[in-house]
Amino acid sequence: MMAAKPSEDTARVRGQIEMFRQFGLGKFSDLLVEVAKDPAMIVWLDGNTNVKARPQENFGRELMELFTFGVEHYTEADVYAAARVFTGWNLALLGTRNTPSAYYAFNYNAAQHDIAAKTFSFSIYSDGSKTVPARAASAGMQDGLDLIAALARHPETARRMARRLWTWFVSEVEAPAASWVEQIAGVYLSSGTDMHQVMRAVLTSAEFRDPRHHYQRYAWPVEFVVRVLKEEGHVGFSANDALTPMLNMGQQLFEPPDVNGWALGPSWFSTGGMLARMNFASVLATNQRFELRNSARPFNQTPQTLIDHAISRLTLPDVPAPVYKALEDYVRAGGTWTGSETQLLNKAGGVFHLLAGSGEYQFV
Repeated sequence: MMAAKPSEDTARVRGQIEMFRQFGLGKFSDLLVEVAKDPAMIVWLDGNTNVKARPQENFGRELMELFTFGVEHYTEADVYAAARVFTGWNLALLGTRNTPSAYYAFNYNAAQHDIAAKTFSFSIYSDGSKTVPARAASAGMQDGLDLIAALARHPETARRMARRLWTWFVSEVEAPAASWVEQIAGVYLSSGTDMHQVMRAVLTSAEFRDPRHHYQRYAWPVEFVVRVLKEEGHVGFSANDALTPMLNMGQQLFEPPDVNGWALGPSWFSTGGMLARMNFASVLATNQRFELRNSARPFNQTPQTLIDHAISRLTLPDVPAPVYKALEDYVRAGGTWTGSETQLLNKAGGVFHLLAGSGEYQFV
């Protein structure tokens, strides 16, 4: 669930995507606070039912398991303590109900906050204390802020962040060296969780720039679709035409299967998912066949010049020799190559289809 985009919202409410854009390159600790207060997250993880008489554990669990240091670093007692920490973090309706300008916003309800002390299995404060102290209800929101700060600055959160950034920006097929993880984690901790500095360290690292790590991340369906539309063309092709094929590939935008998001990496490539990619590549190449023929005219001399033209248009790793040979056989099939308009119309789109549907094109 997500708040409406500002352009569609008469109340000009900041949506979840805008929140991530605003805070994504700031301090991770600040982003976590905004996530905890985000109406979409509160509804998605049942925070609106988290009251002192019946603490709701969903957000506290995911905060530790998914958003910070991971499942192996907390106990079930920690989950219950975290639920109590966030009692009273709720929503309030602003404006008149059932009117276009009405919307829900974060509201700390002090009357529903558990004021007793909460003890964790890990340190919350810099002096090593593991207990969030008892506070008056009016000051109880500080409980959540203290827990978030502790989780954000935890060394295991820093290492997990480094490993996830490696997967996103360097490689999904090769594990990071321990030294790289420690280097990026060190920047994260020494900068006070400043993601701008962390990303600078990732993107200027030798590992990120190493050509060996090019094309070592599996393309999401949306990445595959957007890239092939940009590289082959989309004349007369509506973005809506891509939505059902992308769903068949395993992704519906803004509708992840759960709070953990989509399964990444090779999990995208079920038999049905890969078939959907190949079918989309075929449909698009057929739709764009006249445009592709026109672009191929200066490269009609030989099957090789046509194939090289298509390869130059697409972002691909080196095409293996057997794949290149199969493309040559495809172009030559049906008669001697002359580079005529008819041959270009029949073959140019086919070459783009075969390349975009190839295994090589599924990496970014």
